[in-house]
Amino acid sequence: MRVPPPRPNGFTLIEALVVLAVVGMVAGLAFPAMERARTALGVRHAREQALAALADARTRAVRTGTQAAVSAMAGGTAVGINDRPAYPLGSDGDARIEAAPARIVFYADGSATGGELRITAAGARTILTVASDTGLVSVDAGNG
Repeated sequence: MRVPPPRPNGFTLIEALVVLAVVGMVAGLAFPAMERARTALGVRHAREQALAALADARTRAVRTGTQAAVSAMAGGTAVGINDRPAYPLGSDGDARIEAAPARIVFYADGSATGGELRITAAGARTILTVASDTGLVSVDAGNG
């Protein structure tokens, strides 16, 4: 009876190259989608930080009976309440914020001077509009 010769263990060069090509194609397709998701997350984070600052300022004004002012700080990379930068917009520094007027003041009755915070991040623009009579905020996310 003849015994077949033993087969060597492992992969051939062709098999390894095919696997490498498939992994490369999957990575090439997945990377742009992951980058878009990361960018969208950064835009959303900046918007949420600005909304939190506005809500915090309004709550402080009503709770303490004193004025609380919101403004862009740290070169437009953070939102501050009463001249203290408390809400950074992001760690990568891509997000920028502008306030018009420069300070939006909330009063003890919940009303405000009114105004807008314009957030620009990753080519997307979001406008947060503060109503003067109620101090409530509306969001126009535009393309962000």
